[in-house]
Amino acid sequence: MNIENRALLGAGIFLLLIGLLTGFLITQVENPRMGLSAHLAAIQGALLLMALSANWKSFKFEKRFKAAVGLSVIIGIYLFWLALLLAAIWGTSKATPIAGAGFAGAKWQETIVMVTLTVASIGLLAGSIALLAGLGKSINIRTRINRM
Repeated sequence: MNIENRALLGAGIFLLLIGLLTGFLITQVENPRMGLSAHLAAIQGALLLMALSANWKSFKFEKRFKAAVGLSVIIGIYLFWLALLLAAIWGTSKATPIAGAGFAGAKWQETIVMVTLTVASIGLLAGSIALLAGLGKSINIRTRINRM
């Protein structure tokens, strides 16, 4: 198991623990529905990180780029959970109008949640695109198409 596998696995296990603990907070936050969203996002994110760890050798990248992709996904998932947790605690709704319906936070709170969700989304989008590209290299699509 290389450093990226261990980092993804460790980040996934730690996020699983955080997600389980977040579940205890659901009834204590300003917006319990958003608290449930934070709890579920952490659990799902943890499973994604652990699945990536198990299949990390399937992605073909240059060494530095592979580490950057892994870090992008880890940071994106953690930021996503954090933004949802803050939205639950503060009762913000502009970035999450469905789960936040009927709630409103202070302008600075809304801004922090919006920026955090945006950065997390960009990181996860970039990481997902890179993962698809790395997976495509590993299955060598061109070779398979040429064989047909």
